[in-house]
Amino acid sequence: MSRVGPDADVSSPGAVAERPSFDEFAPPAHGRIADLLVAATTRTGAGHGSVILVSAPSGTGKTAYLEQWSRVLERQASVVTWDRGAPSRDFWTRMPDEWFVSDDPDVPGPSPRRVLIVDDAHQISGPDDVSAVVELLDRMPAHTAIVFCARYDPPLPWHRYARDHRFTRIGETDLALRADEIADSLGESAVVLNHVQAERIRELTSGWLILVSAVADRLAGRRDVDDCIDGLASSPRPPTDDLIGSLIADLPEHLRALACRTAVVQSFDRDLAIHLAGTGHDVTDIDTALWDLAAQRFPVIIAGYRESRTYYTYPGLVRAYLQAELRRSGISPDNVLRSAAMWSMHRRRSVDALSLALQMSDPEELSTVLVTSGIRMVIAGDVAGFEVLLNRWCRVAPGSAEPTIMRALVAAERGDLAASSMHLNEVDRAAVSGADLTCLLGALRLVADARHRPGGNDRPIGWLDPVGVQDEVRAFALMTAGSVHISRGDLSWARRVWVAPMPSPRRHLSTCCASGSALIARPQQVGVGTWRACAAGHARPSRARVRAAGRRTTTSRSVRRWRRWGSTSPGNRPLPNR
Repeated sequence: MSRVGPDADVSSPGAVAERPSFDEFAPPAHGRIADLLVAATTRTGAGHGSVILVSAPSGTGKTAYLEQWSRVLERQASVVTWDRGAPSRDFWTRMPDEWFVSDDPDVPGPSPRRVLIVDDAHQISGPDDVSAVVELLDRMPAHTAIVFCARYDPPLPWHRYARDHRFTRIGETDLALRADEIADSLGESAVVLNHVQAERIRELTSGWLILVSAVADRLAGRRDVDDCIDGLASSPRPPTDDLIGSLIADLPEHLRALACRTAVVQSFDRDLAIHLAGTGHDVTDIDTALWDLAAQRFPVIIAGYRESRTYYTYPGLVRAYLQAELRRSGISPDNVLRSAAMWSMHRRRSVDALSLALQMSDPEELSTVLVTSGIRMVIAGDVAGFEVLLNRWCRVAPGSAEPTIMRALVAAERGDLAASSMHLNEVDRAAVSGADLTCLLGALRLVADARHRPGGNDRPIGWLDPVGVQDEVRAFALMTAGSVHISRGDLSWARRVWVAPMPSPRRHLSTCCASGSALIARPQQVGVGTWRACAAGHARPSRARVRAAGRRTTTSRSVRRWRRWGSTSPGNRPLPNR
């Protein structure tokens, strides 16, 4: 990963000149590792593409080497990098066919080569994911290559690929810097080493990239190189503790506190860093703090980009030491995780909230995040992404009711009502606690009942509207119920569901419900899923569809009709026209 600073205004030439260089934590500019990878991608056997496993502990520079190599490889091949954890089963089973097809089938040989790089591949562990990966590897053509980057070996049949002469393993020994490479790397920091000094550093650091970078930081600007190496060798602490510990201890107190808190999460953006740092920091302070960390030669790196946000992180080995430093200061990492997860959930960052919650030890709080953020992801159409996180949740808390209900939701969203009913039958109603789960379970049971008993169902609306349910979950359940009743022609029940009070202040809920009352007379004009999308604000019925239904589109008229229907149901207050 490339080393960068935060997003800041770079319009001033002077500001650019004053910014620190981030190249000191990049891999040395030599071609040994790149040559290994190039040779590995050309190993094909049994008519299939090459399989490469880069397996080494955190801190050895795996990701940095692969990123450097991929930038060079992009001139000669089509490169796809997956760096957000283990891909879902859908990613492997629905790999685009064009990725496997050569651009010019009349030209013999690969034209061009296609390479897939999967970072953090050690997260591939479930039986479904493993079988999907094996199936993909068994059918990949000869002009393709897949590179797995992992801290330890994923449970794949590597011996089969080795038997077919298409497998290459690049381990810790291969990634370790040699003495001449260490001398060249430190030479870029104006540190001149002879062969004996470089060999001693290699023995102390095992050639790990992050430790060699820390040694370069310690030796920068010093003439007593031998004395510094002697001090490192004679230290009572292991070299890793000495180097990384000194790197953290040398930080100013406010920077050390920020680094320790942000190291609890796998990656963070500026807004999350502001929240974790406390109310005493604003955006300018966070920007300055990140630049100050880089100026201290501390490894702040880019973790990726998502939804127009830049995410930062630290090398895995440095993160582990920062978390230990946080515990020594009397702050529990679980409390920081909980705060970050709840903050992400309230800011509607569903993927971040679920990823953070999966690291928490409190199953009750995890359940809250799972239901709320999971429904948001499903409504937004990210069913595959949610299923990956749901599979991880099932491994964290097996046997609980929450993931079973959410699996039923995913199956129903994909149209597999048989699987949804099967999951619902596994749920013990007495074991379901919490208003959100009760509300969601009621909506899913309505969908299942509509499949088995299309003639109708008099399940009370109170089952869909328990006291204390979150507005978003409640709106989703009521819209689902209304859609079910419309799909089977039960317009009377649809009206009763849709006139239930909606306390949510979000205006689009009021608008879509009012428009729903206008379309109730001609349900064939609008798809059933439209209203469920409306419940999350991701869709609104078009004016053309409303006209096709023979009704006006004016919201005030719709709300007046809504109020007229609502007055016939005791206890239902009118929907406010916000």
